[in-house]
Amino acid sequence: NFRLVDCNLRKFAFCLVEHQGKVILRLACANDEEQSRWWQAIVKGQKEMMSIRPLHGALHHRHTLETMDVSPPSSTEDGRPFLSRYQRLDFVGRGTSGKLWKVRDKDTGEILAMKVMDKQHIMRTNMERPVMAEKGILQNVRHPFVIQLHSAFQTRTKLCLILEFHSGGTLQTLIDKFSRVPENICRFYAAEMALALRYL
Repeated sequence: NFRLVDCNLRKFAFCLVEHQGKVILRLACANDEEQSRWWQAIVKGQKEMMSIRPLHGALHHRHTLETMDVSPPSSTEDGRPFLSRYQRLDFVGRGTSGKLWKVRDKDTGEILAMKVMDKQHIMRTNMERPVMAEKGILQNVRHPFVIQLHSAFQTRTKLCLILEFHSGGTLQTLIDKFSRVPENICRFYAAEMALALRYL
């Protein structure tokens, strides 16, 4: 989740701020009308994303999270546990709901990303709804600017999402690199996000 606030970067500029107070994006517009259009489009996109529900299933609590609309904690067709199909290569980073790893599919050799989330942590931090929303969105959309979900499965204590891997880093990586992102680059990524939000 994020909120929109005015910022002092320049006139008609505003910021997207995470719930923890971290600025994730600054946008500077040409005039009040353009700022208003961006603001309305982003708010609309956020509301639409939050209203999406997965097609099936839910998280349940029986001492720990045991069920989710994912492959059960069993084996693949050849009898191997799902988790053993993927070789961990590098630790990519840590997010609000879990850790992200760069992995290799041992069957195909494909490089992917694995998001690993602890069930108990999800329950303690009331993250059930965001986690289900994320999975529901990813499994039901196909767009070049939205990460593709390949599969989802669980172990006794973890929920795992297998995603397409991109090595370019995050938007925060870009902001840290430039400090103040050049306008042409900002417009490029803002356009990508606008297209993704419009699709959603």
